Amino acid sequence: SEAYHGYIDQLSYSSRPKSSNEILDDATLVFYFAFNNNSFLDSGPNRIIGTSYNVILINDALQFYQSFSYFQIETFILPNIDNASSSIALWINPSSTNSTSIVHVSNNFSCWNMISLNDQGHIILEYPQNQTIMGPSVISNSWTHITQTYSINNGIKLYINGTLFNQTYSSSSFSIDPSYTITVGNCSQNCYVCDVNGTSYDGFIDEFRVYTRELNASNVQKLTIQSK
Repeated sequence: SEAYHGYIDQLSYSSRPKSSNEILDDATLVFYFAFNNNSFLDSGPNRIIGTSYNVILINDALQFYQSFSYFQIETFILPNIDNASSSIALWINPSSTNSTSIVHVSNNFSCWNMISLNDQGHIILEYPQNQTIMGPSVISNSWTHITQTYSINNGIKLYINGTLFNQTYSSSSFSIDPSYTITVGNCSQNCYVCDVNGTSYDGFIDEFRVYTRELNASNVQKLTIQSK
């Protein structure tokens, strides 16, 4: 037989049988920042290192407290598949509910606030082609779990604290690819337009996850129970 020609990456060995959920996470969990043990290292299978500016770790959570601060993931691994499903999940605990970017996505050609707060403190989800969803207003100094899922068949869904809050049933084609930079707590410095009028996010963020699959309601509920 001929020798293999091509690339291999993320080779690992487990001394025990993995569950189907663990194998699914190995294949679809792009990154998971738990911010435990004073670490900015990804706890997921890809071991990505995030970049922080003017943020600190307190009680295993990320605190944004300066007039300009952010946490950024510039290089990450995603399959290059058009219309690939995706999910984003995180906990937020804002000290103030001013208009601000929470999760900002950008590359050399475009940028937008995927998750933000408007000037009334409502959660806003945004995808390209002007697709937006409004969520509830958040309470300052209180933890709220946000999950945003996307698929070409089911559109965009917003879950708040494990419960489906809002969704769109029609969705244009979209896929996140590895050229994107994800900025948490602020707009990307490379973006010349930022759709929010406020300053940097003020408060805590924790348990930040991105998947290349659409999480179902059971998956989302499990995330809210497992953390915080």
